[in-house]
Amino acid sequence: MKVRITAILLLLSSIIIAQSFEAKTYGMLLGSAIGDAAGAPFEFFYPAQRSKWTSSKTALTSEGIRELALSFSLNAHFRKASSYAHWVDYAPAGTITDDTRLKFILMNTLRYHPEPDASALAKEILNFPQRLPMEAPALCESWLSEFSKAARWQLDMRGDTSALPPERLWAGTPSIAGQMALLPLAALRHQDLDFTYKLAWELDFLDHGLARDMNAAVVTGLAAALQPGADWTLIEKAMRSTDPYGYGKAAYGQRALHRWLDFTHKAVERSEGSPGKLFQILERELEAVVWWESWVPIVVVFACAEIARFDPLAAMQLCIEFGHDTDSYAQLMGAFMGALHGPGIFPESIQKTLVHRLQSDYQEDLRQWVTLLNSSKL
Repeated sequence: MKVRITAILLLLSSIIIAQSFEAKTYGMLLGSAIGDAAGAPFEFFYPAQRSKWTSSKTALTSEGIRELALSFSLNAHFRKASSYAHWVDYAPAGTITDDTRLKFILMNTLRYHPEPDASALAKEILNFPQRLPMEAPALCESWLSEFSKAARWQLDMRGDTSALPPERLWAGTPSIAGQMALLPLAALRHQDLDFTYKLAWELDFLDHGLARDMNAAVVTGLAAALQPGADWTLIEKAMRSTDPYGYGKAAYGQRALHRWLDFTHKAVERSEGSPGKLFQILERELEAVVWWESWVPIVVVFACAEIARFDPLAAMQLCIEFGHDTDSYAQLMGAFMGALHGPGIFPESIQKTLVHRLQSDYQEDLRQWVTLLNSSKL
């Protein structure tokens, strides 16, 4: 009898753990898409729409955190469609951008390639217009133009004049393409952080230099966030300590990830609890030119989370009030918060709006993504 009871308890325990992991995975995917949609209307909109907590030097209070959390919402777009943003003029609330569309391409890579690698991802970049269920050929072609050149190079189509080295993307800027596309990889063998890092690094042929390390580290941090009982300390520890290719041991150099995480904590300390002061420090000292260099979302996300005392919705709202590449910052924050806490942290009305838009616009279902990730043989 004791053996049978023990077996039942073990089975129930494994079911609870599995359900918890599935919920956290769904939360990661949902949170990322919600963040993308929430930040999208304000992307590179100046001046950024800021509350009293970010437009002054006032220290953030507990009441201020509640106010910021309650102000987080999905809004309709007030601009016409563009290739890297929304694909419908004055799109309704919940409409996503290229931050989520790049994840569509990754998920297609996992669907159609048993052993996905960088070449499989390149093929799916080229295949994406044919897989797209909506009519937006000109916008899609414009959006994928630069990525397609790099994809052809990756596939060794060098005789094609439109095949160009990935290193020339964005004139050599170390970008956040990997942070946009590869976040779902965190759910694959998420307890093996070296595996997660290497898989993200290998697939991220769209990035180079320090970006490839930083973007792989972000995916590794998300894998840590999916662990039971994870918190932001564990996330940062995983990102810092997972370094299978030895970036931190390279001669005559410092791992950029360490430098910018150290900077983040010092910036928050110097801000004296004021998001407005923090934003001024980031504006002056982030060394950003286009605001989507690979270190920028990491600093913005970790700094906003820390100063908001890790309140999920308040931290996401701060990402948007900071301005610049708002959808990329908020999508990363949403992924971390969803992975840590599950989908329940997002108001039901926001969840329904986002899910409806994904289905209506792209026929995508994030719960099917969870199933696909769970069934992967990697």
